[in-house]
Amino acid sequence: MACMPQDTAVVVLFGWLGARPKYLQKYSQQIRVLKAQHGQQPMIYQCFSDAGFIYMTKVLQAAMRLAETPPEDQSEALSEGKLRDQLQPSGIIFDSAPAVLNSVIATRGLISSTLNEPVLGLQERHPLLYRVVLQMAEMLLGLPYVQRHIQQIWQFWEVRAPLCRHLYLYSDADAIIDDSSVEDFAGAQARRGVQVKMHKWKGSGHCEHSRMYPQKYSEQLAAFSDLVLRKP
Repeated sequence: MACMPQDTAVVVLFGWLGARPKYLQKYSQQIRVLKAQHGQQPMIYQCFSDAGFIYMTKVLQAAMRLAETPPEDQSEALSEGKLRDQLQPSGIIFDSAPAVLNSVIATRGLISSTLNEPVLGLQERHPLLYRVVLQMAEMLLGLPYVQRHIQQIWQFWEVRAPLCRHLYLYSDADAIIDDSSVEDFAGAQARRGVQVKMHKWKGSGHCEHSRMYPQKYSEQLAAFSDLVLRKP
């Protein structure tokens, strides 16, 4: 997770599995420049892939627990209230996410990030490794504790997640997160009352939209930032 200082723009990034800091800094800088043009400092979360989505969800759940736990004294109440407010986003950007985590998603994501190779053709290039990792992922994801953890994440987004604006940046060529999974999730959030914006890229791979469409990607961030910063 990367966060900008409070005296500039507040940007929180939840990276994909294996994301390097230099890549996240690029996204952080894009939003920071856009937000520096305004006099407000609402927080925008941007998550990448299922790994970033899960990490972001845990932060939001922690903020919710702070709101529900009675503090022991007034000073603690002020401290926890300030932290809770700082954790609440005014907008969320989903890049190549989310989908319900399964063994295929986990296997492709893990091998691709570990070997730093494109997802397409992984199974053909590394058949033995793919089978071993797939079996391990099936075993791990089948554990009751892991199943409960996954269910809690999705239940949170069904009824308790913040109702701030959402932007979904996804692709018809993502070999890890299917476009229909993103669209189903976005539709469910819209039915909860969330204001949803979506942009579906053509041909870009998983978390590759900014690289393939740098200008268009920046324009999407700019338009969304303007919506988040706009006074009611």
